[in-house]
Amino acid sequence: MALRDWIVARRPDEIEWRDAVLEQFDTSLDTDDLVERLKSYGEHSAEHLLGDLLNYWRRERLANTEPKFAQAASDFAMLYGDPDFIANLSFQGFEEVISKGAPAINAHFTWLEQPVSTIFNEKRNILFTGVGVERGYGYLPEIDLENRALTMRWRERHEEAGGLPSVLTFDDYVGPMEKPGVLFHLAEQIVHPDPADPPSRVSMALLARERPVSSEASVRRADSSATTSRARCDGSANSMRVTLRCRVRRDRARPTAARTLFTHSLSRGSVSASPR
Repeated sequence: MALRDWIVARRPDEIEWRDAVLEQFDTSLDTDDLVERLKSYGEHSAEHLLGDLLNYWRRERLANTEPKFAQAASDFAMLYGDPDFIANLSFQGFEEVISKGAPAINAHFTWLEQPVSTIFNEKRNILFTGVGVERGYGYLPEIDLENRALTMRWRERHEEAGGLPSVLTFDDYVGPMEKPGVLFHLAEQIVHPDPADPPSRVSMALLARERPVSSEASVRRADSSATTSRARCDGSANSMRVTLRCRVRRDRARPTAARTLFTHSLSRGSVSASPR
């Protein structure tokens, strides 16, 4: 998010940016049966652990949004002093527009004077509640805090819900993208085995918390590489001094050790070493 905010803060005003896309967990994935069958394996098995992980992001999303929805359902008077919420929205009407070459509908709202966080200028994905709407998700293509006006992109799901927002807050959740689907597919591979699509050995090893295993051949290659690259030296001599310059590779057993260049000067029995 820090990188995203840095980029947004520096975007040129003359460049048209696409509307943000609110990514939501695919609730159509029916995980209940999979979880029940995975839990039938031993308590300490990889399959049992996968049963715990399968709905992790759904639980994480609920832990993020439920407190906000609960607070948004409070009386307006309790929200007026909280700048993270805009309470008592007043609907001003719909407007048909063209967005990225396609027809779209905007809903316009205003609100009574109240402290509102400037975060709304940056985070345009929102959560809202309203009459007949316990949990709503939306996007604000425009907001004017000074004139207390905002525009919400009105989508088909909002029309189907049959209610208008009365309280909203920003949605700062970072979604898992394709991760739930990947775990869902792994669970199906285990519960419904298919020789043509077996579970990944690496995935199963990670779930089982197995330690990495190195073959004898790979150990020999690693030892050989460490021996041949331990140091690289070149020497030059004259009548008074011999200078050896050795580049010492990073000691892998001590990750905090930096690569260092030493110049060893040997002259008339004296030795000096200077890091460079």
